[in-house]
Amino acid sequence: MASLMYSFSFDGETNGVLGLPARVFRQKLSEWTPNVQYYSAKEYQRLNHALSYDVRGTLALLVFEPSGQSCVGVLELILTSQKINYAPEVDKVCKALEVGCP
Repeated sequence: MASLMYSFSFDGETNGVLGLPARVFRQKLSEWTPNVQYYSAKEYQRLNHALSYDVRGTLALLVFEPSGQSCVGVLELILTSQKINYAPEVDKVCKALEVGCP
């Protein structure tokens, strides 16, 4: 299993097309899809990578500071299986994040 971390520049005033993490951060709404392979390259900027590595589902979750007042980032999960119900994955991520917090 490989992991990838990247950052994005976000000044709140962009007119360009935002990628998934930046879009979620800007809108403050989690986003998911069962299969990104149905998207156009404009809708999912990493479509070529998704096709090459058989990426199907994506789930982008907002991460808040412990007080819950401020969003500090976006956690993106990518899956090689097509899913409709992400509740088990969200539950696992939330539990893992809680363990890591003081």
